[in-house]
Amino acid sequence: YYAFRTGGDEFFLLVKDSPDLDRTALISKIRTLFQDMAGSTAVDFSVGSTEYDPGKKNDLLRSISLADSMMYKDKYQDRSIYDQD
Repeated sequence: YYAFRTGGDEFFLLVKDSPDLDRTALISKIRTLFQDMAGSTAVDFSVGSTEYDPGKKNDLLRSISLADSMMYKDKYQDRSIYDQD
């Protein structure tokens, strides 16, 4: 897989076609690792992931666009947790 920081707390995760890989579980593991490394410091980031096939023409642009959409969905979904009183 390929991971990219797109800016601030925003990341893309592009995964080669791998039916055995659970992207949601992988992202959860990455979040846990970040929290463990940060200790008592609050760490938050948004990530979008999608499958990527380097052998397909124009698949990179399509994959980046999908990952971008998923990243913003993650960003707004996570932020709503903190907006509750």
